[in-house]
Amino acid sequence: DKKIRFIVSGSNASLLSKELSTLLTGRNITFQVRTLSFPEFLDFNSQGSIDEFLTFGGFPEVVLEKDETRKKILLQQYFEDIINKDIISRHRIRNINLVFSLCRFLIENSGGKTSLNRLGRTFGISDDSVSTYISYMIDSYLIIKVPFFSYSLKKKHSVTTQPKYYASDNGLIYITSLRFSGDTGKKYENAALLKIYEETDDISYWSEGKSEVDFVYDKKAVNVTSSEKIPEREFKGLNDFSKKHKGFSTMLVARKTDDSNNAVSLKEFLES
Repeated sequence: DKKIRFIVSGSNASLLSKELSTLLTGRNITFQVRTLSFPEFLDFNSQGSIDEFLTFGGFPEVVLEKDETRKKILLQQYFEDIINKDIISRHRIRNINLVFSLCRFLIENSGGKTSLNRLGRTFGISDDSVSTYISYMIDSYLIIKVPFFSYSLKKKHSVTTQPKYYASDNGLIYITSLRFSGDTGKKYENAALLKIYEETDDISYWSEGKSEVDFVYDKKAVNVTSSEKIPEREFKGLNDFSKKHKGFSTMLVARKTDDSNNAVSLKEFLES
């Protein structure tokens, strides 16, 4: 008998990893194919710059497209298709405008702390509805959830420790935010998150008082800044975290590096 293999692709995590796996238990392997990393971006476009990657992201067709207006059209189409096909149609949602508004809000505010209660009050829906819609966005690979760092699962996922949400591609932020072209910090942080996400999906953030660490993963603590001069708070956050949590290496990803700041440039970080 011939062995027959099928490759089944799709854009919804729930459909592929949960529903199909139930039918094919023990006979399937699931891979996530993400948008292009920075090294892959350069393979597709050898003349491309890091600024272009940070702005327009890594969707292959967008990377290959030379015309900026066409790039915007493609990104807008991707954004609308994901929401219409993988969220609204799949889950038979009637309040289309609300879902689009919530998606735009979370992506435009990528990297910001978000509470279900606050979102519920903003959009006039229950906390449970917000939670459900967000789970649909995560399953459709539109956003990535980054919870608070804690060894206690209860505290990590407590309603009092607000999670952060990041866009699954920098280009999605560009197309949902008129201010994105000038928000270099958001570009840097989102790109760094996507780089880390290539290695692991077990990523958290940490904060205590005025101290904060952007990303905690694999015994590493990383802060990201786009400021010309590195703010003292970036060092303080890493130092305070290290005092409370032993055994973690720390890294500062910055716009510029020199012998005095002991940082890594974003370009180096994305290429590593």
